[in-house]
Amino acid sequence: HGGGEGRTKGGRHPVSPTGKSAKGGATRKRRKPSNKAIVRRRRSRRYGVQKLVTK
Repeated sequence: HGGGEGRTKGGRHPVSPTGKSAKGGATRKRRKPSNKAIVRRRRSRRYGVQKLVTK
């Protein structure tokens, strides 16, 4: 993580200006009723098919 001047805190995950994670973080609200309709995720070019997490 580099030397640098003095000690600094560790970084933060990259986020958009609104604060949502920018690099593939979950941005869906889990309690929305429309989530019952989402059966499986689309295949994304970057990550492939992601596992559907159910609680």
